[in-house]
Amino acid sequence: MSVGAVSVSPRTAAEPMAFTGAEFRRGATEAWGWYLLSVVVCSVMYGLIAIPIALLWATPVSLAATLVWAPIAYALGLALRRTRAIAVHLAAFTLLGGVAGVVTMLLFLAATGDIDMANGWLWLYGPFALTPTLAVPFAWWRTARRALRSDRGEVPIKRDPDAAAEDASVIRLTERTDEFDAR
Repeated sequence: MSVGAVSVSPRTAAEPMAFTGAEFRRGATEAWGWYLLSVVVCSVMYGLIAIPIALLWATPVSLAATLVWAPIAYALGLALRRTRAIAVHLAAFTLLGGVAGVVTMLLFLAATGDIDMANGWLWLYGPFALTPTLAVPFAWWRTARRALRSDRGEVPIKRDPDAAAEDASVIRLTERTDEFDAR
């Protein structure tokens, strides 16, 4: 986007929760990131050694799941774009996250031959299958909140201490140059 360009919101009175492709991609990427963070948290229950092993499996499987379930999430978002109630969206995306997590885990277990839940594998894989129930709606909420704030002109200012120091240095140099020119 060029300097001075105005961003037009897709949200209208008729479609208060419409979204752009960029907003959708941000939400999907956030859901994947929050899921991976939840994998780390769940892995701590099994010991720190489990973290790299879990991430080794979870990263490619969850990326594939994100790509497979994204069109369904997109269709769900389109279906709900006329619904203003945040609770409805959160409930829908919680359900989607739960279904995506359980179905993806069952497919993963079937592919790896560990589908025998009767032998106690549920305690091991269950938390990883259920964390999308939290990650997906949380990512939706953060993305929607950011988009709605942007519509109201409340874009958060990212504070960069290095940039602030650089700006202060430039201002000091400019002031000194002005003083020198005045002599």
